[in-house]
Amino acid sequence: MRNRIIVVGCWIVFAVAVPALGQEPAVIHLGMVDSLVKDLSPGKQKLGDADFPDMVKEFTGMQSKVFQGGDPLTAAKKLADGQWHLGIFQGVEFAWAQAPDAKLQPLMVAIGTQKSVHAVLVVKADNNAQGFANLKGKNVALHLGREHCRLFADKESAGDAKKFFGKVVATNNAETTLNEVFFNKIDAAIMDNSAFESFKGIQPGRFNKLKVLAQSEPFPATVIAYRQGGLSEGVLKRFKTGMLKANDSDKGRDMMANFNIVAFAAPPEDYAKQLSAIMKAYPAPTK
Repeated sequence: MRNRIIVVGCWIVFAVAVPALGQEPAVIHLGMVDSLVKDLSPGKQKLGDADFPDMVKEFTGMQSKVFQGGDPLTAAKKLADGQWHLGIFQGVEFAWAQAPDAKLQPLMVAIGTQKSVHAVLVVKADNNAQGFANLKGKNVALHLGREHCRLFADKESAGDAKKFFGKVVATNNAETTLNEVFFNKIDAAIMDNSAFESFKGIQPGRFNKLKVLAQSEPFPATVIAYRQGGLSEGVLKRFKTGMLKANDSDKGRDMMANFNIVAFAAPPEDYAKQLSAIMKAYPAPTK
């Protein structure tokens, strides 16, 4: 389950009783926005159903179940309705969901191998292109499951990467993709900066013959969020405190690695500022 930040989900929606708001439920309902899971194979989806609740149980002692929940606004509604207790959003999608509902609040964030989240445009080091404009009509790879990569690609491609480039190849394997750039099988790749930097430890020689041609604005980290009034303060504290303990455990670090997470952390002090900035750069889509 590499190349994915917190990628888990329950992909069959059962009819369940709606939990009462503000209570201490026996089973925590964890919801997941579609962008985190839609590109997973059925096998990985099924694996995620068990692995993330296992991690929650190990470090918080709490039972949990994971659900898939549609787009960010649909996910926010499920939190408001009490169908979910906690929701997991990519940072930019949380900004979109929180804008019309200030009761949505970040509980904790998931940190990858790089402290700052960016999308990067990668080409061969000897490529003479100066930016996106020089790659119009070329073939590029686009990292699946990374909303910041898709948004960056569209923004820098006159609004639609699929129309701007000759061909957009979807990928979830950074190593294979970067090797294809190295061997000139594709002209460029748009991917998460953590995935690109990880290639340095796998193929250092080839990594040194690639370069970042363009980089996006910083995106807020993936977040586990709650809605005020949905859970008691005691439950929220127990969940957060327990999950933060995973950072100090070998077992916890191994379990987090399955989701490409280095650590859980409290939201940074400027997280609200990050959300505001990304909303200006990437406004919420209109239906």
